[in-house]
Amino acid sequence: TVVVRAPRGRCAGESRRNYAEDSVVLIAGAYVAGDANGDKTVNIGDAVYVINYVFRSGPAPEPPAAGDANCDGRINVGDAVYIVNYIFRSGPAPCYP
Repeated sequence: TVVVRAPRGRCAGESRRNYAEDSVVLIAGAYVAGDANGDKTVNIGDAVYVINYVFRSGPAPEPPAAGDANCDGRINVGDAVYIVNYIFRSGPAPCYP
């Protein structure tokens, strides 16, 4: 699993693309913490997926670490809150394992 964080808008050795500061870039075949539903983006659907898993015995994120947005080693409501904070309040990007 490789997640690239671009602290100054550009990845080391990358000259053709600019990335937003602290962006999370998915490399093909990898997963991103916070992408609980596996659609290759971190969005409100992921928060709903985590809530459904935690409170309604919905399907588990696959791989499980994809649902652990804050990398505390557990999938719980805190991950859904973390995702919502990231999306709507410009909170920190989901962690990378």
